[in-house]
Amino acid sequence: MRILSSKKFEVHIDKFNLPNGVVVESPYVLHRGSVLIVPFLDRETVILLHQYRYIIGKWLYEFPAGTIEEGEKPEDTAKRELLEETGYRSENLKLVGQMYPAPGSSTEKMYIFLARDLIEEKPNREEEEIIEVLKLKLTDVIELAKSGQIEDAKTLATLFYLTHMQL
Repeated sequence: MRILSSKKFEVHIDKFNLPNGVVVESPYVLHRGSVLIVPFLDRETVILLHQYRYIIGKWLYEFPAGTIEEGEKPEDTAKRELLEETGYRSENLKLVGQMYPAPGSSTEKMYIFLARDLIEEKPNREEEEIIEVLKLKLTDVIELAKSGQIEDAKTLATLFYLTHMQL
């Protein structure tokens, strides 16, 4: 049963039959999915955002990301969000992974892209996006995470992925 509908997601309460035979009723977010992009300016330098998140009332360090619009393919979302948030477009976008950020409360599936061969253009931000674009060595981003300055879960998970996979 749908409780709320918004531009980015819906909130439902439904009954679920578990593999052990138990039936539970639970609220959850029905989500179209999202993307996260790691933009590489060169082999060592990435773009990281310092973005104000009004829901929690603070600035967070994050890789660019965004919600898939209705009928949009994840790669098209990644291209759109990269340009909107950073002012760059990529000639070399590669899907490298997928994850469920909050599977206990949401159907959201996030697609992780690497963006290389960037071409600078003008960002096209939404009104509520307050963003500082940072150009940092990946090693410096890792140090921000180690020091606890990166609190965004999707960025932390992607950093772990990047540092433990041969990409």
